[in-house]
Amino acid sequence: MSLNKIKKFFMPTVEKAKIEMFEDILPVLNGFNNPKMKREDWLNLFNYSWMDDEEYPGFVLIDNGKIVGFVSTIFAAREIEGKTERFCNISSWIVPDEYRKDSLNLLFPILKLKNYTLTNLTPSKQVSEIMGKLGFQFLDDSMLILLPSAGQFVPKRGIKTTAAKELLEAVLDASDLKIYRDHRKYKCLHLVTYTADNYCYIIFTSRTKKHVPFNQVHYISNIDFYTENIEAVKNGMFKANHIPLTLIDSRLLKGRSLPRTKLLKNLTTKYFRSSSLEREKIDNLYSEFILLNL
Repeated sequence: MSLNKIKKFFMPTVEKAKIEMFEDILPVLNGFNNPKMKREDWLNLFNYSWMDDEEYPGFVLIDNGKIVGFVSTIFAAREIEGKTERFCNISSWIVPDEYRKDSLNLLFPILKLKNYTLTNLTPSKQVSEIMGKLGFQFLDDSMLILLPSAGQFVPKRGIKTTAAKELLEAVLDASDLKIYRDHRKYKCLHLVTYTADNYCYIIFTSRTKKHVPFNQVHYISNIDFYTENIEAVKNGMFKANHIPLTLIDSRLLKGRSLPRTKLLKNLTTKYFRSSSLEREKIDNLYSEFILLNL
């Protein structure tokens, strides 16, 4: 056997991850050194509520029987404009320094997926550089801060807002109801602003950065209704958790403008690769934003 064949024989290998591997993968994930992430948070990547029986939680890098690297794959099938679109959200890509030369091997099987929209919503600076070289497109790098309403809120006639489970189930159409049921067990909040014949469904999370709490919007079902009734929406979100500031990715507004906002640019760039969807049709659902409460 030649020396090259011997070296290849002992090279780290890549396999599909299984939930049974979780305890062996957990020490690798703890390499992110994020004290906010607990075992239960990481476990969400391996048994999320909408996971199909044929789907898998990612890929592992194995060296001499030991798991030394991991990348998460969060799959989802969604109805967008009457068509089923398949997504694979790439996250939690981690390989120790001594295996860095093998890290791309974890990504190659994902890049071979056919008819999937691939997203990477929370890349590190190093991963961002790789995404661009692999043909991924810019998804977003700016957000809007929605400032609190000026003066006392006075609701429009006929406009109602609710976060009550029973009313959400009654108001949402079949597509949004599926989204709600897929996401309701996680640490995201759900709000519907509605009239007798129309509504907007919003999903958001709450975070704190540099001791400043804020909400981050991840999904807006009806952008026109949202912009027309933004004060009612902001008031409903404030009632839900008493946080006055809201952040939203620029693309989610689909070119609409809002009053009392401030633009934040040059943030961590999000990436996507798709043959069927434009960036404005891609939100932050079915991703690590939800499963890891990022």
